[in-house]
Amino acid sequence: MFKNFIWVWVFFALVVLSACGSPKESKSIEGEYPQENVSEVPTDIEKNEGGDEGYEKSNDSTLGISDGRAEDYLVQIEAPDTIKIGQTGELSVWIGFEDFQPAVGSGSFSTETLPAEAGNYAKIIPKAPGFELDRDEYKCMKIFPKGSSVVFNLKPKEQGTYPISVIVEVYSENGCLGTPIPRASRGLNIVVVVDKERESQERKDSLWSIFWDKFNVFFGSLLVVIFGFIIYMINKFLKKKTGYNGREPDN
Repeated sequence: MFKNFIWVWVFFALVVLSACGSPKESKSIEGEYPQENVSEVPTDIEKNEGGDEGYEKSNDSTLGISDGRAEDYLVQIEAPDTIKIGQTGELSVWIGFEDFQPAVGSGSFSTETLPAEAGNYAKIIPKAPGFELDRDEYKCMKIFPKGSSVVFNLKPKEQGTYPISVIVEVYSENGCLGTPIPRASRGLNIVVVVDKERESQERKDSLWSIFWDKFNVFFGSLLVVIFGFIIYMINKFLKKKTGYNGREPDN
């Protein structure tokens, strides 16, 4: 009976201890993890996701990828400052994004901007009075972000200073179809000079050609006279030897 009494007290002690420990544990959990803070966690996650999306869009825009913002095309024309008569110069036209703008040589250049949303195809029409061009226009060129270029050959007609420029017609359809958006570049001045060495050589060649032509005429006439005189002397010699005077004998 004594043993049974001890087990009753042990069971009662365990019940009291468990009842006292439960409120403390619950209070500790509530203090470490308040209910109102737990509800704020999804809000912070939404903000981070939104920030990541915005960062990706920013990276795309720096690469020139269409994300609602179109970068302007840059049109650069380049030509030599001077061209000598008899020689050929080059008019270079480049279109692309400014980040890929090519280096300029020793000649003159000018730049102009084009709205990229206008289209990706262009017709190039050079304006170069005072020069002979290898072609009147470049019918259709696809514009790539890293740049597209075309070259026209310039052959000056005479000495002087002449302005040159280009008209760029931008199209949205392949084959340069539809209504274009034109844009004229700023002009460049090219000085056409006389090549003195070349001119001197041309004069020498011209004088030699004239002399040779005259000499041929003179030499041909001289040969006619000489051969005529030789024939005359031969004829006279034969008449003297044979006594033939070219008359019929009398009957």
